[in-house]
Amino acid sequence: MSFRLAAYAVCIEGGRVLLARHVPPKGESTWTLPGGRVEHAEDPFDAVIREVAEETGCDAVVERLLGVDSRVIPAAERAVPGGPEHQNVGVFYQVRITGGRLRPEPNGEIAESVWTLVPDVARLRRSSLVDVGLAPCGRPVGGQHRADPRGVQACFLDCSPHLLGVRSQLRVERTGFVHVQTCCSNCRASYTPSAMSLRVPTISVWV
Repeated sequence: MSFRLAAYAVCIEGGRVLLARHVPPKGESTWTLPGGRVEHAEDPFDAVIREVAEETGCDAVVERLLGVDSRVIPAAERAVPGGPEHQNVGVFYQVRITGGRLRPEPNGEIAESVWTLVPDVARLRRSSLVDVGLAPCGRPVGGQHRADPRGVQACFLDCSPHLLGVRSQLRVERTGFVHVQTCCSNCRASYTPSAMSLRVPTISVWV
């Protein structure tokens, strides 16, 4: 199995989220979150700040950890035939921009970075990383998130100081829809935002 660890920045200010337009060597461009691969021996905390600077031209500080997304791509479903099973692990941080000026990534694949109104995100051709990153911020794309009134976000705030975490067990149907059963290991609150219905890969949240 091959493996990739990456760190991503969720920057939200005034109802807008910072998105980067990724233009691959082949294929159509897509909007994604600033971020990328964690280098050898690099801390994901440092990696996300570096990636924001490289891709957007802005300085940033991490405000908190949002969660970790782990997905396994079977060998038969990989874009490159003949490759082994592959695991992607993404660490998502809530990040605040402190300075700099938006610009394209020099000699890179980010053509531009734009502050985008959150309601407008649903109309964009985007990576599933955007949906994954916005969900724990209480900003589900398309307004489809009909979670328990207490919600995972409230549990993050109440229980993260205990460092016991919020564990989410998710099941992905053949259609790609996510069904969630969440239980906090600190307060034992249990709630099921199973109507989340975002077309995103499996996500396991640890705070």
